[in-house]
Amino acid sequence: MDPLSPMRPVPMQDIRPAAGSGKEEQKTVQDVFVKDQTVTKEPSLKAMQMQAPAISGLEAVKDAGQSAPALPRTMTEEEKASFREYFPKLDVDKAVVTAEATPQYNCISWTVGETNQWFWPPEMYPNVSPEQAFDKFYARYGLKPAEGGEVAHWADVNGPTHGSISGPGHGPRWESKCGEDLRIEHGRDELESDIYGKIVKYYTKQGGPEPVPTHEEPEIPQRVFTVLSERKAKLPDRVKEEFAEHYEEWMTFRHQPRVRMSGNPADYCKTEAFDKIVGMGGKIMPLLMEKIAQGDFFSYQACKAIEKKESAGEFKIAMAPSHRENNAVSEQTRALKALLNWQENE
Repeated sequence: MDPLSPMRPVPMQDIRPAAGSGKEEQKTVQDVFVKDQTVTKEPSLKAMQMQAPAISGLEAVKDAGQSAPALPRTMTEEEKASFREYFPKLDVDKAVVTAEATPQYNCISWTVGETNQWFWPPEMYPNVSPEQAFDKFYARYGLKPAEGGEVAHWADVNGPTHGSISGPGHGPRWESKCGEDLRIEHGRDELESDIYGKIVKYYTKQGGPEPVPTHEEPEIPQRVFTVLSERKAKLPDRVKEEFAEHYEEWMTFRHQPRVRMSGNPADYCKTEAFDKIVGMGGKIMPLLMEKIAQGDFFSYQACKAIEKKESAGEFKIAMAPSHRENNAVSEQTRALKALLNWQENE
């Protein structure tokens, strides 16, 4: 992770690109695996999930062979219409886009300067309340609850929803990464809505400097892909076809603008298509694990739901270590660990 500036949780450089570059350099969550000590490229999270239709309309620009506009930039008319629909208080004419849509990271990640990992504290600390989970997460970065501060914590009647940040490196106002969607500068309260609710508390840096947490991403050995291929080949065609149909429906749901605005992984699973995938049971584990290997870390949510549903058996034993230990990691790392644990028990 890049270091944060003195007025932020920990020292950090502004990772915004130089004027005219039009993009940020972003490392894929997991785009290599080791094969006979040789690094070989594999499908990445970015390659997988950026198949989602862009709310910004910039895909049309790319398809036309035009270069994407430099950052920071104003919103396109299409983006203005979309954000105005979901955030009625947002002055879309004054909003500034500071990064394009990407599933690499979410709002919470950006409040601590992370652009390669997706963090959701209630998933990281499942044995405490959601609010306590956020307190524990931010404490790792030297941030404590306060009446005012550089990090704003948002919630609605159902619990935490969003995080935004202000200060050096974030423009003159506040800045938010909106789920998988754009990162924008906005007025402090302009994102009040049915999606994010409102600001309910703040976090600020207190005391001396804290060590920056490190995030290790496990590599995927070649054997994983061999096991996946072997297990997938054993599945009946009708099972693979049924899964493909439900997965396509699930992806369609996940690409909806309102869903893409969320930083909570659970919100990407609130659809009948996800329930149908879970209902297929443990036999589809090779298919879900293949999606994880391709970079779709949300597929781990289906693995977890299936394990909870299955009462006993080899599947439950194989999955057990993946999310009952070392929970305080990103969604990408948790999914990759589940994949490796599953392979080792095959």
